[in-house]
Amino acid sequence: TVLMIALENGNAEMANVLLKAGAGANLNMKTRQGKTAIAFFLSSAAGMSQFDKQFVDVAKQLSKRNIPGIWKIILQNIENSKQDETLWSILHTSLRESPDQFIEDIKIIDEALCHKVDAKKNTNLHKLLNDVLRKAACYGKTELVEYLMHCGAESLIKSAEGETLLMLASKNGQIETVEFLLSKVFRNSVTSEVNHKNQYGNTALMCAAKGGYLDVVELLLKNGAEVDAKNMVGRTALMVAANKEVAKFLIDSGANINVVDKNGKTALQRAIDSGNTRVV
Repeated sequence: TVLMIALENGNAEMANVLLKAGAGANLNMKTRQGKTAIAFFLSSAAGMSQFDKQFVDVAKQLSKRNIPGIWKIILQNIENSKQDETLWSILHTSLRESPDQFIEDIKIIDEALCHKVDAKKNTNLHKLLNDVLRKAACYGKTELVEYLMHCGAESLIKSAEGETLLMLASKNGQIETVEFLLSKVFRNSVTSEVNHKNQYGNTALMCAAKGGYLDVVELLLKNGAEVDAKNMVGRTALMVAANKEVAKFLIDSGANINVVDKNGKTALQRAIDSGNTRVV
């Protein structure tokens, strides 16, 4: 279609004119190669370091149409890219490195959902959903996390190092996603999930403390996180705390300041040795 040609050539101005005039009524229409208008849009996006206003407007126009949820979420994130550089960065990297594969991955999810494919019985789809889910948790895309779980992604998946979704969200300070996981996903197993350890013995609390995310630390402790849990080298959340605010809150919450790690050092001694004046 004319809209597809405009999007393929990155002509955002023409695409906007066409969309406002009613073009693209059926965005699920495909070329002989199986590409839709949205696929052409994303292919054009791969060559851009950032979107100009016209291109963002195209995403806005497309996201208002009757399209499957996964596409709508991607378009809405592109539409908000100026306020969300982190997500655009990851999205753009995936597009730039392998645009055809990125679009093919999204098509797999899209088509599988349309045909109600059981994700757990489809190995490729299952892996893909879980990979996207981990990224969504890291970058605090709570809406996408919820949507992917609804589609069949696993809430209990772990990274190669044994990190759970809660740990990934915690170490990146994604408070909204942490709240969602604790209140909606793990509400019947909060204590065990909060205190899960990765292969190095680190917990979600240690991850949040190391990142200096006080709000996440508070929420995890409120939900049963063990304040003095130790990792494989004997360190606690207090020993890895990134700043004074987190350290103070941990101490006020009962953290033992006299605990020593496997090198025989307390949290204070470690802070002094590492030159972490923000904690001392």
